[in-house]
This record gives sequence, C-alpha cells and structure tokens, in this order.
Amino acid sequence: MEKYHFKPKDGVKSLMSDLAQKLDGENPDSATQDLFNSIESGNYPEWTMYVQIIPFEEGWNYKQNIFDVTRTVSHKDYPLIEVGKFTLNQNPRNYFADVEEATFSPANLVPGIEASPDKMLQGRLFSYADAHRYRVGANSAHIPVNAPKTPVHNYQVDGVMGVNEHQSQINYEPNSFDGQKENPAAKERGYEVEGEIGHYVTYDNDFYSQPRALYNLISDDERERLIQNIADSLGNVEEDEIKRRQVINFYKVDPDYGQRVANSIGLEIDFDKI
Repeated sequence: MEKYHFKPKDGVKSLMSDLAQKLDGENPDSATQDLFNSIESGNYPEWTMYVQIIPFEEGWNYKQNIFDVTRTVSHKDYPLIEVGKFTLNQNPRNYFADVEEATFSPANLVPGIEASPDKMLQGRLFSYADAHRYRVGANSAHIPVNAPKTPVHNYQVDGVMGVNEHQSQINYEPNSFDGQKENPAAKERGYEVEGEIGHYVTYDNDFYSQPRALYNLISDDERERLIQNIADSLGNVEEDEIKRRQVINFYKVDPDYGQRVANSIGLEIDFDKI
C-alpha cells in the first residue's frame, strides 16, 4: 500500500487574513496571476513527490483506518521516500482548450497503482468521469488536452463529437472477427473486504487525537493565527449555543485550544461541567 505526498520546493506559506482580504478585494485572481507570472518568468513552481510504503497486511491492521481520508499515517511509522519531482513549466496557450476542457479523474490509473477502498475515492472513481461526460461530452477523452500520448486500444467508437479514427469496427468482446481482446495481464490485484455497509457508517469515533497531535505540533505563533482566523468567522455566528457547541469540540482537541477560542470571541463556558 502506498500514500503519496507532494511537498512544494518553496515550502508552505499562508497569507494573514487582513492581507488576503486586501488582495482578493483588489484582484480576485491574484493567486492565478502570481502562478502565471512565475511560470512566464521562468521561476517554475516545483514539488517533490514522496511515497509512504506500507506492507499490505500491516495496512489492514494499522492502529487507525488508513482508508479514512481524514486521517494521516505517521511518518515515524512509515517514513517518506523521495521518488521524483514535478514542475509546472508552461502556461496554457489557449485557456479554454487547455484548462476549461481538461477532465481529470482518479479512475485513470497506470499499471501498478490501484484504487484503495477509501469511501471518498470509491465514490469519485465513477462520479468524476460521469461529470465530465455530462460537462464536456461522451468523447471528452478525444480532446487533445485529455487524450493519451500513446495509442489506446479499446472499444470506444462513435458517439457525440467523436473525433478519433475508429480503432475497430468491432466494439464488443468476445467476438468472431479477431477484434481487440481483454488483456488478463492488466487485471488488478483483488483483496477481501468485510464490515458493516451503510450510508452513515463511520470508521471509528476517534475524532480528536489527530487534531490534538497537530495542535501540539504547531508553534505558538501559528496557534495565535489559527485562533484569530476561527474567531473572525465563529464570532459572527448569532446563536451562542451554536458557538458553544463548536468551542467544546476545540476544547476536546486540547483544553488550551478551546479556552483560547472562547476567550477570543468573548464566550464564557464552564468547561468543568461539560
């Protein structure tokens, strides 16, 4: 099992809320403009790609469900291994053709990488491609920005706005005309799953341990900015009971966290009676 991580070469930086509001007010596309200008000037954004390798059986029996998209797997348990870099080195030549018509889907996997049973991913495997067929068209994969760079042999022929040459007049298998055949070598590895299935089944009820670890990891300056950002939004809520319920969640993450949020929005809570 693998988990992929992409870390920007320039690190992770954020804007203070007052500066972010100023920039967005003056130019809502300031971030896009900054990206465009950086690429245009040759200051290419770059990310380093890392992977965590988790032995198959260990992944199923890890202390937390690694298929829960809200959880992280400790880098101490499975260190990051650098495997490569990717760089943005060209701006779109035609924004509509290169960006608006782009159709990304997590179902497009290369051999050797398979989908996990993560519930969020499983839903997106079909919904992304389905949305693209509705938004761009049944043959959106024929558009140059989406089309593979190497020949693809499948049964996709005709349909609305089909622009590729017919790969085969036979679009079903098995057939009696020596048409394209299924490739058994491309079969994915199967794995057994078990457990309860339902619309509202949660992985577990441990909602606070990972936020607590993150809160204890960040510096006090980062905590101050976190508290202020929360206060700027939560302080605008009219109902005190709603604010109280949210602050209690912060308190369960860490008492210091909850108390500081409560103080920042002028809310008095007797945490001893929770």
